This record gives sequence, structure tokens and C-alpha cells, in this order.
Amino acid sequence: MRLMPEQMDDIELIEEVRSNGDSFCFKEIVNRHSGIYLQMIHSYAPRETTVDNFHDLLNSKESHIYDAIQSYDEKRNIKFSTYLGNCTRWLCLNSSNKRRHQQMDENFDCVFESNEVEEEGENKILNEIFSYIESFDDKRVAKIFRMRYLNGKKKLTPWRKIAKELDLSIQGCINIHNSAFKKLKKTYQKKYD
Repeated sequence: MRLMPEQMDDIELIEEVRSNGDSFCFKEIVNRHSGIYLQMIHSYAPRETTVDNFHDLLNSKESHIYDAIQSYDEKRNIKFSTYLGNCTRWLCLNSSNKRRHQQMDENFDCVFESNEVEEEGENKILNEIFSYIESFDDKRVAKIFRMRYLNGKKKLTPWRKIAKELDLSIQGCINIHNSAFKKLKKTYQKKYD
């Protein structure tokens, strides 16, 4: 005689869902573990999440629980509720990171991004900025800015690489950069305000 889904433990329910696609067992797992899923969404969903994205996370609850059932490995000696909580937490954190990187990519509009600036006006400003930087008494400033921003790649050169090449500490490079950047910012704010 087969047990009712309410009388089965999580492992038995998962096996039924995997092997037979039993919708009653699936509904029982969803009913048992929806609270954990919702608690994790409320705890880990990023605060800047739009209402639509938040509702998408809530509405896709069954889909995410089903994915957790399919990827759950009972041999790892972890309860399904813990596994689902971890999956949900990582779902929220990963969506937060993707959103943050998308915003950075959309908003990243730095003059120093590439040495292949296409427009003449931008080239003129870039040359003006670097001629100002090269006028500093400390010649390390120009080296740091060139290495950091004009490396031919879209990514910034890491501070540790700059520090190693100039035989300085990482914090020393950052301090030289920030000091020059403040002077540069003051000069150009006055000029363009």
C-alpha cells in the first residue's frame, strides 16, 4: 500500500517526483518548504530589487523548488530544507551580483576606459588630462594613471600589478593616485562648471 504524500518524508517525496513525476508529492514538498523559500527571498533579495523582479522571484517559487529537487543529492547528508535554503540564498545573491555588474556596465562612462577613443573631442580631453597629469612633480603619477587606465583592455590594471612594477606598496600607489585624482577633479570641475 502506498503512503499518502503527507505521510512521506522528504527523501521519499523527492524520489517520487524524480522517478514518476508525481504532482501530489511535488505539491507536498512545495507546501512544506515554501516558508523557507519565502524567508530566504525576503532575507537575501537585494533591497534595490524592483517590484517586478521581486514578484518574479516569488512567482517562480515552484520552478526553483523543482530545480532544487532535481539537483538535490541525498548522499551528501544534508536535509532538503537546508539545501533549498542554500539554493535560494545563492539565487538571490547571484541575481544581485548580475544586476550590480549590469548597472556598472551601463553607467561606466570613464574617459580613461580605453586608449582607442574614437571621437576627436574625447581624444582632445584625454590628451589634455594626461598633459596635466604629466605636469605633476611626481613622475610616478603619470605612470600609475597610464598603467591603470590605458592598458589596452577594458578592465583596470590591478593595484598589485602596478605596485610590483613600480616597486611600491599597493597602498602607496593608491594614495598617489587618489591625491592626483583629487587635484585633477578640482581643476576640471572649475573649468567645466
